[in-house]
Amino acid sequence: MAIQMILFLCSLILLAYFLDLSSSFTRIPSVLSFLFLGWVIQKGVDLSGIQVPDLNEILPIIGTIGLVLIVLEGSLELQLRQDRVPLIKKAFFMAGVPMVVFAGALAWFLRSSGEGDWRSALLNSLPLAIISSAIAIPSAKRLTAANSEFVTYESSFSDILGVIFFNFFALNETVSGEAITGFVRDLGFVLIASGLAVGILSLLLSRLKHHVKSVPILVMTVGVYAALKVFHLPALIFVMLFGLFLSNNGRIENLRFLKRFNLARLRDESEPFHQIVVEIAFVVRATFFILFGYLLKTEDVLNFSSLPFALGMVGTLFGIRALFLRFSGKPLHPLLFVAPRGLITVLLFVSITPDLRVSLISSSLIIQVILLTAFLMMLGLLKSDRTSVSEVGH
Repeated sequence: MAIQMILFLCSLILLAYFLDLSSSFTRIPSVLSFLFLGWVIQKGVDLSGIQVPDLNEILPIIGTIGLVLIVLEGSLELQLRQDRVPLIKKAFFMAGVPMVVFAGALAWFLRSSGEGDWRSALLNSLPLAIISSAIAIPSAKRLTAANSEFVTYESSFSDILGVIFFNFFALNETVSGEAITGFVRDLGFVLIASGLAVGILSLLLSRLKHHVKSVPILVMTVGVYAALKVFHLPALIFVMLFGLFLSNNGRIENLRFLKRFNLARLRDESEPFHQIVVEIAFVVRATFFILFGYLLKTEDVLNFSSLPFALGMVGTLFGIRALFLRFSGKPLHPLLFVAPRGLITVLLFVSITPDLRVSLISSSLIIQVILLTAFLMMLGLLKSDRTSVSEVGH
């Protein structure tokens, strides 16, 4: 049985790799292929009668590790230069303002429908307002360099800001001066702790002489994230700062207090570290979405009672996004469509305690919104490809 399981897992990862590789030709986002693959495996298991233990508890663990790796992977590819400041400002604006507008509008709708208080309404709204970097960043690689960089910044900021807002309302029953003071204090603490952790990890990466170094540093990165999360702190800030420091240390090497980091060697070690992060992130991301597809219930996907609400929410999401893309001066095509919901939406939704759930935001609705936004992104990227070919022809 052990050999059969090894063969199955190896075949599964290789098939996921093939689906990811072929997505550049089929233009089908790999996340949709992974979800479908997981669903097919579920049906195969049901037909075969094989007894499989409950895997629902594993999903948040894999998802959390995947979120850390994907944000780290994205930040390792970003270059902080003076000419990038306008782009970063626009990305931060697009990550934060549409999120607040949509979450506020949906929370108002839930309250008007008699669904809980403002706190529970906002907690249930925020997961749907956050762009999934786990889907957006890999999909953006087929865009132009400028658009891909914008999507990486925007989706990473969206994850971070979304988690910060979600934690604030999860930990505070009311918005008060004391709650805001505590929030600012925690934010300051996580910035200080992140600075120390980034310094220590970077120093280890540049100083370790053992032939195995990238994996221990990566494990410590996930460990620091988990430790910060224990105290309900916005730990994704640390992950992004660590990646940005590794990818941009050459621009700050003249600072005196950084001399001891041996930045020349750190730059040499950053590339293999980046490559390991990319490859492990792929395995974890594929595993998460295949497992998510395996755990999908067909009746949730085909729930016609929640589908009109899901369609209305997706229409509102993209309407708000189009408005603010125009306001920020960014092109509607293809950026309008690269706003999928996914991993972070699932992780935050399952973390809402039963007493704070609202009936309108169900698992069926979450799944339908994720699938609809991924499908629209696929169509948008297909149109973008045709436009690029047409422009080349002219």
